[in-house]
Amino acid sequence: MGSPLLSKKAFLYFGGAAILLLGGIIVVMAPYHYTGFIALPGDASTFDIWDRPGFHEELEISVVVNPEDNGSVLVNLRIVANVTLDTTVVNMSLSQVDRIPDKSTYEKHTTFPLEAGPYTIHVDSIIGASDVDIAFTQISDSRNYIVTGGVMNIVGLFMGAFGYCIGGSMIPSGNETIVDWGFDERQHPK
Repeated sequence: MGSPLLSKKAFLYFGGAAILLLGGIIVVMAPYHYTGFIALPGDASTFDIWDRPGFHEELEISVVVNPEDNGSVLVNLRIVANVTLDTTVVNMSLSQVDRIPDKSTYEKHTTFPLEAGPYTIHVDSIIGASDVDIAFTQISDSRNYIVTGGVMNIVGLFMGAFGYCIGGSMIPSGNETIVDWGFDERQHPK
């Protein structure tokens, strides 16, 4: 009598579940550093560039804006290093070219290197819109983690589905049962 836990069906069920959980853990462990807010002219926000494994000394700024008259929008940002007071100026000009299809909003991204440390990001001016949705993301290896974990999740799902489709049962039946279930007519004659 073979062990039901050593069957192909059990391997696919439990192996698929284990791979699915492991893939989920990998996705959750992805290095990600993000801050987003809606800003008016004169607003400021702090942001740290981390010097940790999996993170790169680069900052991506994403701007989403609703233009007032479907014209161009100019967003002027100033990034000040809190320790050295070095200043980086970022001017983002958004126009019809940056328009999101089927929407009246514009979106633009820019990436540039910044050394590790604390920063304050000032919104100096917004011309052509009343406010702007700004997101700061430190570039990291998160895409590698997400792709690896996602592929593992898909493999785990397929393993579980194949385990379901394989004939047989994880609970032994027939001659392999240890205890017969039900009523035995031989013990109680009519």
